[in-house]
Amino acid sequence: GSSSAVLLAVLKTQNKLDRDHVDILILVAIMEDIGQVIILSMITPLMANYAAGAMGGMDLNEIIVLIVKILAFMVVSIVVGLRIVPRIINWISDNVSDEILTVTSVGLAFGMALLSMYAGLSMAIGAFLMGMMVASSRKAKDINHKIEPMRDLFMAVFFISIGAEVYPASILVDNIGTILIFFVIYFVLMTCNGFLAYWIGNETCRNGFLSAINLCAMGEFAFIIAAEALADNVIDNGFYTSVIGAALLSMIALPIVSRYAGSIWAVSYTHLRA
Repeated sequence: GSSSAVLLAVLKTQNKLDRDHVDILILVAIMEDIGQVIILSMITPLMANYAAGAMGGMDLNEIIVLIVKILAFMVVSIVVGLRIVPRIINWISDNVSDEILTVTSVGLAFGMALLSMYAGLSMAIGAFLMGMMVASSRKAKDINHKIEPMRDLFMAVFFISIGAEVYPASILVDNIGTILIFFVIYFVLMTCNGFLAYWIGNETCRNGFLSAINLCAMGEFAFIIAAEALADNVIDNGFYTSVIGAALLSMIALPIVSRYAGSIWAVSYTHLRA
């Protein structure tokens, strides 16, 4: 998946795509996040099963039950939550102060994350679902504005916790080869996948290429999934470091590659026509 934060930052500074294509890219990044939330919810109990000594040996019936549980949790949460949560938020916004509204919204997110953990799923899916419910209220934009400082703080703490488990020597010396392999695989597959999607959608090849290039910054969910796998002893620290290094390399490379993507396409197009 792509990093929504890096994608937005690059799109704001480069200005090489029109508003419609920018909106499509943001939608793609959001859908990738949704898919990764679902994947994380599925693999969390699988990794826990592996860590418990079962060597990941869930049979087909157990996997089917797991998928049904995830779908049931999401459907029930959305159906029930969309009927109740927006009404609660709207009532608080009409009768209580804005501070109470912000605290309530954050508390609901934490509560839903805890509920998803009790259901054996990832806390990410619970927080994500509550965000969807809060977004249906009248004060959604105000709430989003209020919690931005808290979001930035949590993001900083998250990256600090990730960086605290990675030693510079393990990136620059021990795992540099694996990092480059992961980066090349990710960059090539993401570019080809995005370009193919735009081509199937009857977009121009140039716009498809520029859009696909802008998706090539590995998202934060790569950190989360890798951290979960490391905590459950599914991967070792070298593999974890390689994933983090490849993600950081993609984030550093994207602004540079995006800046010259138009020139790269023009040169490639000229040579292909020749």
